[in-house]
Amino acid sequence: MPGRGRDAEAESLLRESLLLRRAALGEDHPDARASLRALAALHAVRGRLHEARRDYDLLAQLCARGSGAEHPETLGARSRLARVLGRLGEGERALALHEGVVAACERTFGALHPATLGSLEDLAATLRDGQEYERARLLLERVLDGRRRLQGHEHEDTLRSGQRLACLLGEMGDLGNARRLLESVLRARERQDGPDAAPTLRARAALADVYAAQGDVAAVRRIQDQQPVTGERGLASEARAGAGLLPHPASDSLQHQLAQLQTLIDSDSPREARALADSLRPSVLNPGVAHPLRKRGADMIRRVYQQDGDKDALLSWAEDVVSLLEGALFQAERGCLAEGPAMLR
Repeated sequence: MPGRGRDAEAESLLRESLLLRRAALGEDHPDARASLRALAALHAVRGRLHEARRDYDLLAQLCARGSGAEHPETLGARSRLARVLGRLGEGERALALHEGVVAACERTFGALHPATLGSLEDLAATLRDGQEYERARLLLERVLDGRRRLQGHEHEDTLRSGQRLACLLGEMGDLGNARRLLESVLRARERQDGPDAAPTLRARAALADVYAAQGDVAAVRRIQDQQPVTGERGLASEARAGAGLLPHPASDSLQHQLAQLQTLIDSDSPREARALADSLRPSVLNPGVAHPLRKRGADMIRRVYQQDGDKDALLSWAEDVVSLLEGALFQAERGCLAEGPAMLR
């Protein structure tokens, strides 16, 4: 998650992108809607739910006007709006929106389709938020059965749905069925992802919670013994690297190249600086590069284009930076809102 400084920088970039795209393309254009969605996602991820509600509401209207009321983009916007409304405590409106999305998905895609199943899962999440556990359970059982039939027992979506149902069963006190389902999910995760992977570790932790709730101390100890220390350290290191706390493998090379670019700028060698700046664009935009290094590179490339007076290159570079930011926000948004089905994203 970005800190306050990066958060403000991200919001400034997205607002600028939104204004530019609206001015050049019109607010109904898909690129302008993408900027609005990214801004809404930033608000949702940062917990600014009233702002997220406003932006998602407008996005849903624009998508309906531009692409149609039952277009996947429109349904996705409505699904995200419904999740925000649920978090704001507006359960009745959230449920009505979710039910409308489910009905539209069934008409458009059919009952056994990833989009329809995902919309049912969203509805179940809002029911769970409102403590309507039995209705949520019935929907999640339907989703799990549908995913098993459509995508197989060990598909990523199936395993994720199984774990969601198991967690709900645990909340409802049905610990026996929660345990059996999580044990099945964990076995599949270990086969498919390996014992040290993040999804496996999360499934193992959820199962340990169920064992603890059952008072099965021996089972808790067994599963704790299975937690690989090296895997946890590797996972933590990977997370720290992704957050910019550890050097990315390509960072040393990029630092050296940026030093070369600075030398070319300082020595008034515009042709060579421009060639190097153009070649560095993919490296600077690599999501694995630490934020301070990426920001330094982005600022230097922008300076080269400004010195060249190349407005087209400046606009193109700004679009690339915003696209990277939008992609990261949409990833965070999915986790934050447990948002709509993959087909609607």
